Amino acid sequence: SRTNHCLNSTAGSAVCYQIDDGQSSAIRSAIESAWQRGFAPDEQLQLQLLALNCYACHERDGLGGIGRNRKAFFETVGHVDLGDEGRLPPPLTGVGRKLQTTWLNKVLQGNKADLRPHMLLRMPIFATAQTTIMPQQFATIDQAFDQSEVAVFGDLTGLAEVGRQLMDVGCVQCHQFGGNSLPGVVGIDVQHIGARVRPQWFHDFLLNPGAIKSRTRMPTFFPDGKSQRDDLLEGNPQRQIAAMWAYLKDSQRLDLPEKINESRSQNYELRPVDQPLVLRTFMNGVGTQAIAVGFSQQVHYAFDAEQLRLALAWRGRFIDAQGTWFVRAAPPADPLGEDVVQLQDLVLLAQLHDVEQTWPTNADGYRFKGYRVDNSGVPTMLYSVGGCDIEDRSTPWVGPNQVGVGLTRRLLIHNANGPQHDVKRWIRAATGERLTAQSDHAFVNDAGLVVTVANQAAAVANGRIRNIAGRSEWLIPLDIVDTQVIEIHYTW
Repeated sequence: SRTNHCLNSTAGSAVCYQIDDGQSSAIRSAIESAWQRGFAPDEQLQLQLLALNCYACHERDGLGGIGRNRKAFFETVGHVDLGDEGRLPPPLTGVGRKLQTTWLNKVLQGNKADLRPHMLLRMPIFATAQTTIMPQQFATIDQAFDQSEVAVFGDLTGLAEVGRQLMDVGCVQCHQFGGNSLPGVVGIDVQHIGARVRPQWFHDFLLNPGAIKSRTRMPTFFPDGKSQRDDLLEGNPQRQIAAMWAYLKDSQRLDLPEKINESRSQNYELRPVDQPLVLRTFMNGVGTQAIAVGFSQQVHYAFDAEQLRLALAWRGRFIDAQGTWFVRAAPPADPLGEDVVQLQDLVLLAQLHDVEQTWPTNADGYRFKGYRVDNSGVPTMLYSVGGCDIEDRSTPWVGPNQVGVGLTRRLLIHNANGPQHDVKRWIRAATGERLTAQSDHAFVNDAGLVVTVANQAAAVANGRIRNIAGRSEWLIPLDIVDTQVIEIHYTW
């Protein structure tokens, strides 16, 4: 005989299955056996997450989370673009290693730790008896680090002021400090962070955010383990992270970061004078992970850290930071100067199985690793694509009277995977509706952009112009056994 067993689906409708007596008996026996042997700690926690329906919103170890078709219904207050990590419920994978048990208990006890006021979705209130043991379960199962702050950071005496200075490196552009912020900033308030997260997790996250949280918008301030502020604590990343912890755990008693103290300045136009200026912002034609770099020679560019492309270049005035610092919901920024030109619409380097393969259009396998700044203030973008690690540095190409007329781009490409015989690496040096040769090493497109590959005579000789979907592309083959340097000049 067969019996219909019905389950409620997530859409609210019933789904029925025919199960015969033998199958029913096997299911019943399995359940009884599990209860008799008892549940392992991770199984107990999983049952509790199921009972409280936590998986409806949160993901843990590949289970649950917001389905792709439901993500569009989750928004932030004012529809501010903070990415998925800012508008969706946070994952619970590894949460026991991240949060202090006392803080996690507050979160579970009726949302007393109201940490994400920018999210429209709110946590439900659970009965105390249902959640009392869960914080310790998370900590035990996730093998939480129990080291004290002294064990992780060492002596914190006298470090708080250095930590305050480090907040201006980039923290103030996204975070609040006890409700104080640059106007328009929406994001996690980092005050009292010492009461919320574990010291070891803080250390590891600051050192390499991408390794702890996949696709996070948190930038890497220590690319390749090196600091961008060599003048503080001798540039030691370990001591600088300790200083940031020292400031944040007591920030309510200390002065605010300097940029917040100066945030009522009336002039927000950035003017590069002695050194280049770097601004992370949203930009039209670049995206939500734009890095704008301005030079005193009055030639500037914007790099797209999501699609890994040198997106725009322009001359004259640099950029207005008001929208970035004060009006987070404002439209994306535009260059203040003139002669704006698109340099790339897609990533420069790719692997192609044959020369007729369409150039990749998505960011799968791309990884942005942050940027480092040299003594002259020039940033070098660090990223991986196509099995290669790339260091990408652009500077003004200076003409008469020390006025910038273009950009010189130097790429150091390291083959991380060794020779691969089934694929060929190419750079897509220039694109346009049409490309016209100016020499064996240079082409100009219909927008007037001249692209010159300076030091790759053999490779350029083997390059080719191809036409795909009504557009012309200049492809140059690369034969990277270990490390290769490419130099490209852009003028317009």
